[in-house]
Amino acid sequence: MATLIVVSPQEALIAPFREHFDAVRASAEPRQHLVQGRLPDAFLVEADGPSTLALVEFLSLNTGRPIVVIGRDAPSSAVSSYLEAGADAVVRDADPVAECVARLKSLTRRSVTSTPSEVCFRFGDVVLYPERRSVLRDGFALHFTRTEFNLLCVLAQNLDTVLSHRQLMSEVWGQEFLSARHYLRVYVRRVREKIEHDPNRPQLLIAFRARGYLLRSVPATEPLQVHGEDGPGHRAHTAPANPRANTYVPSLAG
Repeated sequence: MATLIVVSPQEALIAPFREHFDAVRASAEPRQHLVQGRLPDAFLVEADGPSTLALVEFLSLNTGRPIVVIGRDAPSSAVSSYLEAGADAVVRDADPVAECVARLKSLTRRSVTSTPSEVCFRFGDVVLYPERRSVLRDGFALHFTRTEFNLLCVLAQNLDTVLSHRQLMSEVWGQEFLSARHYLRVYVRRVREKIEHDPNRPQLLIAFRARGYLLRSVPATEPLQVHGEDGPGHRAHTAPANPRANTYVPSLAG
């Protein structure tokens, strides 16, 4: 059964859809649903003022899933705006359940047959979707340059494993850049500024003196001071005794 998130302030709206979908109701701000579990197969959004347009645009850009909007009294101009923002359909009938169900079934059928199940990686409050090249933190999209994303992706597909400087340079920049380790330090700093609460005391992306870097699936309980992390004063951390098994995703570097 296809999964569906129904974004509506009304609890009653979801009941008819539970006969056809594995449906969960979200409030008008469903970002947490994007980081707590796998993405649903589709979204049903009840139009509820100007914020609906921003929500549709966010879901379209950051999920790639079908979106149907219920806009019972929406004027033609609003319908056009929803479609331009990324909605796949807008239903305006007085009793839209039957049409919504039909449209959602059609859209999810196409989505399932054309798109394989998506792999994602989660570390702390961050979730990374390699296929969409998307990163969310607390449900909010983060902007990464191509190189920053490639570095984070290589670390994410090896969660809880120390990767050597040489391996990271080879995967992200290529064999010809193995001697340019300063690139790695610069980009690690950039990635930390986006995924860490305090980049100077990281809890996720940890440096190991003379060894490399590790991306933790669970934040460290004691943040590490990273000033001079490649120097003699660096405080080394030990890798987790039992690294968590992770689904393999081919490297996106290159």
